[in-house]
Amino acid sequence: MKKLGVIGGGITGCITALHAAKKGYEVTLFEKDKILGGILKDTKLNEDFFFNSCQYFNPEEPWYKKYIQNQFNFKIFDHEKGSYTNIFDNEVFSSQVPNPTYDKKINLSEVFKKKNFNKKDSLSERLNCYPEFVSKSIKKWIEGHEVDSNHLSWDHPNGFACGRVFFDKHIDEIKILKKEFPFLDEILCLPDKYRDTDLSISKVSVPKNGFNDFFENLKIYLEKNNVKLNMAAVIKPIWEKNNLLISCHGKKYLFDKIFWSGNPTGLIKSYGLPLLDSLNISSRNLHFNLRGKLKNNFYLQIFSKDHPISRVYFYDLNQKPKLTVETFLKDFRDINIVNFCKTIIKKFNLDLAFFNDNSDVEEIQKKYVVVSSRDKKIISDFILKTKKSNLIPGCWLIYARDMKIQHVLNNI
Repeated sequence: MKKLGVIGGGITGCITALHAAKKGYEVTLFEKDKILGGILKDTKLNEDFFFNSCQYFNPEEPWYKKYIQNQFNFKIFDHEKGSYTNIFDNEVFSSQVPNPTYDKKINLSEVFKKKNFNKKDSLSERLNCYPEFVSKSIKKWIEGHEVDSNHLSWDHPNGFACGRVFFDKHIDEIKILKKEFPFLDEILCLPDKYRDTDLSISKVSVPKNGFNDFFENLKIYLEKNNVKLNMAAVIKPIWEKNNLLISCHGKKYLFDKIFWSGNPTGLIKSYGLPLLDSLNISSRNLHFNLRGKLKNNFYLQIFSKDHPISRVYFYDLNQKPKLTVETFLKDFRDINIVNFCKTIIKKFNLDLAFFNDNSDVEEIQKKYVVVSSRDKKIISDFILKTKKSNLIPGCWLIYARDMKIQHVLNNI
């Protein structure tokens, strides 16, 4: 029987372990924490729970249908989202897209026909594809959060959710431009109803009782399927003849294959390549209990020069309406955040209200959602050099969860 080691107990590591076990592998999963869940773990205050951030599963994905759909207690609902933008020259509230939105009429076709799309190294070059005023405004907004867009990879704008811009006075023109220049799909956004239905996500899914409850049940399910769990595991990678071994609690493990789902910084350094920049965005998240009723979970991406907020997420959890506000880590007054969220509630006609103007809980965290151009090169080089080893790379350059999971399952 072939042996597989899985490093990392987030959703990708857990589904990989389950998939491999069902295919006949002897699987051992190593997780540095005492519980499974990774970035999906809920925030806890006394006996109350809050979603850590806005995280959905796509119920149409094959891995979800096979391993989640009939095994766990999830709810499926309409994918409702939007955005608030004031980094350009006015305020725009959009219920169509979660992207930066520009609502002025401009000569869009002429702008894009004159642009140079050959250089695709940095996020700055990606932003240069837009009209100058739009490009400068987004760069200034990013710099306001102490990040230089010249150092970030073209392929990784996701930390700031600015990979595509929506020009909402130009929908018909954008449809024509995308047909004429397919690569513009990388930088121009359209509402779901105007997109290819295969790319549009109309329904999403979350665990009814929170992610912590889900992962507790998933842990039991993994063990029933003979996955060995090694929790609170500190891993040391060891390379021998271009094969990877791992040391944990003083014991060496040799596997036919190892899937490294977690942060690759130590792994890549152990191979002899340069230390990664491992860029991150610091975040102070605020969590509130609310009064009222919520039809569906609903989130807004925020692109604001006035408020250090990246996203607001309204949701029901354990039959209570709640709010998680994700911010960029800066000094700010909670009352300003609350007043802004009250404006959002009013603007989108949500039947919700705050109990008080203080958050029930807040937390500081680092989010590894941006990749430097330098790190992209080092990681790509590492993946190439270890191609013939027993390592299955952890999809570190892929942002979308479904793409990550499917990529790994295809390699098991």
